[in-house]
Amino acid sequence: MMLRDLDLAPLSERLMETLALAGVPLLGSDIAETGFSDEEFQRAIAQCAAAGIITATTKIEAHPMFQEFFWHRLHRGDYKEQAINLADVLKKRLFTLQVETSDYAELLPVIFRLYAMGGNLARATALRSDLMGELQAAAINLYNRRNYDLADSYIDIVLQSDPKNWTMRLYKARVKVRHEDWAQADKIFAEMSLERPNDVGLVHAKGWRFLREHKLTEALNLFTDVLSRRPFHIASLRDAAECLYQLGRNEEALQFLAKAKTRESEDAYIFDLESRILEDMGKLDEAYKAAQRAMTRDPYKAVMHHRIGQILGKQNRTAEAIPYFQRALELDADAFPQVNPLTSAYLDIGDVDSAAEMLDSLRAVARTPINRSLADQAVARVALARGEYEKPLTSSNARLPCPAIFFRISDS
Repeated sequence: MMLRDLDLAPLSERLMETLALAGVPLLGSDIAETGFSDEEFQRAIAQCAAAGIITATTKIEAHPMFQEFFWHRLHRGDYKEQAINLADVLKKRLFTLQVETSDYAELLPVIFRLYAMGGNLARATALRSDLMGELQAAAINLYNRRNYDLADSYIDIVLQSDPKNWTMRLYKARVKVRHEDWAQADKIFAEMSLERPNDVGLVHAKGWRFLREHKLTEALNLFTDVLSRRPFHIASLRDAAECLYQLGRNEEALQFLAKAKTRESEDAYIFDLESRILEDMGKLDEAYKAAQRAMTRDPYKAVMHHRIGQILGKQNRTAEAIPYFQRALELDADAFPQVNPLTSAYLDIGDVDSAAEMLDSLRAVARTPINRSLADQAVARVALARGEYEKPLTSSNARLPCPAIFFRISDS
């Protein structure tokens, strides 16, 4: 259908121009505030929706082809006033949003662009300048919360304004490492190394990148380099200990952690790593104490509670472990490592009904062959405890012919 065949009313054309200026879907209330009465706005929406050139759901979104048409048509006239008007409206919306939301990240560059298009470079620059520190803090906070994609969006906004921002470039590289995009991470590190080859933060980040890829010797060499210059660089002490632990050098790893603890007593990861090492060494009482210290420093991380439950289980204190497994599940309900231990613990203390109630959740989060096998074993244990030897156990209709076969499966 040709656009001229639509015979759009002027109000409908203005609606389409507003969407073209924004370049992103907008709330109807924001569009209406640019100068539509309620009746005018409803008429414009109805005509454009009937013509199939917008989608009106939670937000109003223009069809890409028609958005492109109106974008190019805007440049034939003076659209500056429209751009400034829309920027003012969206700026009001921006300040009602939480900084760490996708809507905030989406609207902010749109407002910058609209002010610039409207010729008000001073307002665009001031807005960007006022918010850069807040955006950088938000990016770091999002990264620490493991919301890497949204953190990356904020990092990009800051780097558009300040391409040489050292901190944001480091976090950009860290996001690439988290996504195992080693080539892009290495490219960023190489560019930064040309500027500050001996920067301690950069050298540590490069070591951490090798640690994530399990290149332990390369990682340890870089952490050692940092520590030769900064003997109490906490992150390097901690991550060097992680390398040594994974290399099977537990006593050396504990020495690095002991040194870190003389300067930093609030890093939960230091105590968590100490707990893992001691647990592997069979020093369960000491591991339990370290795990408790880790949990008190980071009580909202599921793995900290899970670790305590795991250690208690090894000490044959399963009933005491259950509240920790329950808390871990509350904090991370969609993770197999939290659901499976609680199911097993219920079975170990003979609470078959509670274990049976967990089975649907257990199978729902079993997304790998190994996890599905463990889930099937839990089903089998429940069936065995109830004497239901011939009951189908899995979706493949596997059966448990007799208790002897179950125990051979369980012990393998």
